[in-house]
Amino acid sequence: MQIKRFGLLNPNDRRITWKEWDSYNLTATNAREFVKIWNSNYDAVLTLAEASETLNYLDWFSVMSRVFNSTTTTQGLKHNICFLDTCYAFEIMKHARDKVDYRIDVHGRNDYERTAYVRSGWINIDFLRDRWKLMPFNQWDCQYSMKELLLSKNYTDMIAETLKADTAIKNEQLVGERPYKPSYNPTKPITERNMPDWVRELL
Repeated sequence: MQIKRFGLLNPNDRRITWKEWDSYNLTATNAREFVKIWNSNYDAVLTLAEASETLNYLDWFSVMSRVFNSTTTTQGLKHNICFLDTCYAFEIMKHARDKVDYRIDVHGRNDYERTAYVRSGWINIDFLRDRWKLMPFNQWDCQYSMKELLLSKNYTDMIAETLKADTAIKNEQLVGERPYKPSYNPTKPITERNMPDWVRELL
């Protein structure tokens, strides 16, 4: 995938240069990956995949929520740009939405002509109604080549094999379709359900 650096306001500006986006190394699917790529990159374009799942508004105290809030608040010196890749933006928790400056909506596509219809604009938050409002926005048709289409398919396949697969297993466990085996998550506090196996064996 290619990104036109600072090309969001006027994608047809000839002074803007193309910059290749390393989607495999600059995409995070969990808190550990997010912290790692943010701290190890400078002036980079990062992506948090399926942000409506990792920053879900129902999970206020998750590690991803705390890490995202802390990083975006204190680590601006890295000059990184982070895209929140999501299908449903309203599912992202409020304090994460408050940090979004710019929004890009793909509201349609034509696979035959390989064209996506894109709307974008700066964000103005309506705090009384707790929702985003797009300020005067740009709208353009974004055409992509067959090579870019194949690269985007590889990207979506990567997300499907990692985050989406783990989410499917978690949902099966929640409804009792798959036996639940407690596993230790070192990023969370040690509790009765979250502890190393060797500790569990001693009990």
